[in-house]
Amino acid sequence: WCAYKNCESSRLKSIGYAIRGWYARTSRNILDGVDVFIVQSDFQKKKFIAQGIEAERISIVPGIAPVVEAPNGWSAGEYVSFVGRVSFEKGIDEFIEAARMNPKLPFKVAGNVDAAYHIPEDLPKNVEFVGFLKGKDLDDFYLKSRIIVVPSKWYEGFPNVIVKGMLLGRPIVTTDIGAMQSIIRNGENGVLVPPADGRTLGEAIQKLYVDVDMCKRFGIQAMNDTGESYSREKIYSIMDDVYKNLIKKS
Repeated sequence: WCAYKNCESSRLKSIGYAIRGWYARTSRNILDGVDVFIVQSDFQKKKFIAQGIEAERISIVPGIAPVVEAPNGWSAGEYVSFVGRVSFEKGIDEFIEAARMNPKLPFKVAGNVDAAYHIPEDLPKNVEFVGFLKGKDLDDFYLKSRIIVVPSKWYEGFPNVIVKGMLLGRPIVTTDIGAMQSIIRNGENGVLVPPADGRTLGEAIQKLYVDVDMCKRFGIQAMNDTGESYSREKIYSIMDDVYKNLIKKS
């Protein structure tokens, strides 16, 4: 498929990648030379198992929560936010559709626009693109958001946007596929919606936005979950156990 689809935009390079992939699979070097495969979510582990890798050779080590300054108390925030690369597969079209359904709610987008994506000419007036943010500006953007929306249509590895939003006490609305469904518990620390469904996304955002108590409950639970599951100490402990088990086996 790499060669056929010309995935590297260079026929020679794409054929090279295809040959390398074929050799790695047929020689089994990519399997037999590995003691343990480390993935970041239960979803990923199931995908590896489905491809024929034994479950006992796969360990789950989630991503580490980023270092951010803890908020001084919880605040509701003002707008509905999309953070990250602005592209088709990240669900920006569904985000815009949700904004169109909720003209009285402020929607903001922070991130670089992908070269292959073109912002619609009929962009709703309640949607603002603020560009790429980093550091304190990005942290402030999170804290001023009432809801963080991650409407991605592909699986994602371990979305830093979600974990950072949770760490800052923001309720998350995201799609129920891939790693997202391993991180967000629907109705407890956020809301899960079907991918590529702008209408359901818009309804979920509207329901959560107007219920500040629910936003607070989800946000605080998300903050607690992040501290318990994705702190540096927790992840280091999990990783340490992986190595100790390998040492015992050898």
